[in-house]
Amino acid sequence: MDKIKKSLFYINIVAAALIFIIFNKELLIPKDGAVSILEEKRASAEKRTLMIEWETATWSGVVFESSSGVTKILTVIHEDSMKKIKNSGNLSVKISSDNGRFYFGKIKKWNNCNELAMLQVEDSSMQYIKKLNIESKNKGLSQHLFSFGHPLGLKLHYTEGYLSSIGNKIKPCGMITNGFSGGTVPGQTGSGVWNINGEVSGLIIATSAMPIKSYDKDGNQTGVSVIPVTFLGRFIPASEIKDFLK
Repeated sequence: MDKIKKSLFYINIVAAALIFIIFNKELLIPKDGAVSILEEKRASAEKRTLMIEWETATWSGVVFESSSGVTKILTVIHEDSMKKIKNSGNLSVKISSDNGRFYFGKIKKWNNCNELAMLQVEDSSMQYIKKLNIESKNKGLSQHLFSFGHPLGLKLHYTEGYLSSIGNKIKPCGMITNGFSGGTVPGQTGSGVWNINGEVSGLIIATSAMPIKSYDKDGNQTGVSVIPVTFLGRFIPASEIKDFLK
């Protein structure tokens, strides 16, 4: 009987290992030697991530698509910054790539609730990039996520974590956000949050050092809290981005 139990025990271990390999093959199967599929997805996300500047403010953005000399960039512009930009009479912002090149883009669309924005650059020197893959459905809490951004206007920075919460309302207009456990800091607003399939799960809207306001179901503010820098950030989910793009 003990031999049978031991045999079943080892069979269960082997079966669990096989199941893990099947459902996580994108992490385990190498491509071109040491380069895994996940690393390839990260490289693509890194290539799409840009730094955006206006006067002394800096944040991040993600290339939505680039073709025929026109590049569209998804980002987040906070309401107070947007007011200042509008009051300046010039809807242009400076956009920098990690290789040191910079461009000027115009704000073509902005949503005053979720603060999503679309920028457009007309410059044939920008490299062609196919349309961004936006996540069709999240896999629930604890799915692995990663992000690239420009914290405090510095060079590109990588963080990873997991989906820590879903469907949090942080503005009375009804904006919905999800939680990202990877540490985020000011300057990463507008950064893409990516899943391991290379799809964008959302854009960072609130970094961990920013005050987060909470509201009741009637839209009344109920409190303000500041989350520690090393804990989590909030991001606008893919569903909101898809609505914005319609």
